[in-house]
Amino acid sequence: MIFGIGVDLVEIHRFEDQKNLLQLATKILHPEELIQFEISHSKASYTLAKKWAIKEALVKALGTGFRKPFHAKNFKVSSDEKGKPQISYREDAASLIEDLGIKKSHVSLSDTASHVIAFVILEI
Repeated sequence: MIFGIGVDLVEIHRFEDQKNLLQLATKILHPEELIQFEISHSKASYTLAKKWAIKEALVKALGTGFRKPFHAKNFKVSSDEKGKPQISYREDAASLIEDLGIKKSHVSLSDTASHVIAFVILEI
């Protein structure tokens, strides 16, 4: 059964126009994502746009927006061995996700040269 659905569309140029991408990355990336971001800084604005779109779609699916403990830094977006995006949660967010009965998240991501769109379905 579906708990919630969220979608977000991001214009990549909004990240390219940022004066300090590392400062923005520090605000929105999970600590493990931030380490990876600092290691491979190529396509930084594109990477941030993708992560942001997924995280924004996630909080829309939760129906909470970004508020404690559902801050962007409390979600980690990674890829499985086939490249499919997946979401994991820091401890405080993970316990609330479990309390809500959410068992699985499904993520779909698509992009063009100028836009990224993310779609998240939360399953109970």
